This record gives sequence, C-alpha cells and structure tokens, in this order.
Amino acid sequence: MLISGQKQGIQKILNNLGKPNKDKSICMINCNNHEALTLLDPCTMNGDLISDTYCAVYKIPLQEIKGGLPLSTAIKGSRSTINHKATVNLDIQGYKIERTLYVCHLQDSDIILGKPALSALRAIMEIADNKVSIKPRHDQQRIYIDMVTKPPTKQPIISSAANYLPPTVESDKKEFSDKEEFSDK
Repeated sequence: MLISGQKQGIQKILNNLGKPNKDKSICMINCNNHEALTLLDPCTMNGDLISDTYCAVYKIPLQEIKGGLPLSTAIKGSRSTINHKATVNLDIQGYKIERTLYVCHLQDSDIILGKPALSALRAIMEIADNKVSIKPRHDQQRIYIDMVTKPPTKQPIISSAANYLPPTVESDKKEFSDKEEFSDK
C-alpha cells in the first residue's frame, strides 16, 4: 500500500512524463533539411531512432527490415518490433553526418540519438549543467550543442504531427455535429 507522500511522488513523475524540461538533453537538429526535435540519450542502446510520423510527414524513404528487430524499453512488459529503417542526412549545428535510424513511434521527440551516434560523435554530456558537446574524429574543435528547455513554438513539432495534420471527414462531423452546422445531406 502506498502512503500519501509516495502517491504524490508517483503522480508528479506521471504528470511530467513526456514534457521537455531542463533535465532532458534536447536540441534542434536538421534532418534531411527539416528541423527535428532531438533527444540525446546515451541509455538508448544498439541504435538511434526516428519517428514514424516524422518520416511520413517529410516523405523520408524507408527500408524494410526482414523479420524485424525487437524494441525493448525500460517499462516492464513493453515490447515492440521495428520493421523499418531510414538513412538520413543530419546537420548538427554545422556538422553533417549520414546515419541510419530505426523507425518507431516516438511521442515526445522526432529523433533519439542514442549511444551509437553519441559514441561516433565523441559526445561529452555534462548532466548537471545540461550541456553537450561533440568532437567528431576529424574535427579539431568541439562543437557545443544548443540545448532547448521547451520546444520552439514557431513551427509545429512533428512528434505531435497528428495534431497538425488535416482533419478527416469523420473528425469534422464530430466537431460540427454539436453545432448543427455540418450535414451529410
């Protein structure tokens, strides 16, 4: 049985799930010449990820993965299969690199650069100050990545692209049915 303080602590965690904040290493990078909200996460192992919605919106070509790959998460019992990958051109504050990312459903970001990319970029993450720098092997100087604490509001973030896609006829009917302004007749 949970005591009141534990319930409040759990509720606080649940309320903050999916909200960008200063404790996450989030930045904006360009992917195939489009801005992408990117999470830098060294705990994402064995591959880097890209949102299926982002790929659909920007018409990024996908390659099928025969037999699929298992996607394991930190949530007990949560399993999924990755069936596609995409090779994209990333521009990380002027540093350009081609990467193959696994396509899956991402809720709060367009891309997750995990341990494979961060290792290849020789990233240094200063967790206390939420600072990240990269020093690709052939570069002489470190590149300091501008982190964001909130997604920019100028453009819609594609990770929530469903909110910005044109509504279907069914959703139009529902929206206007209460107002009696929409009719099939």
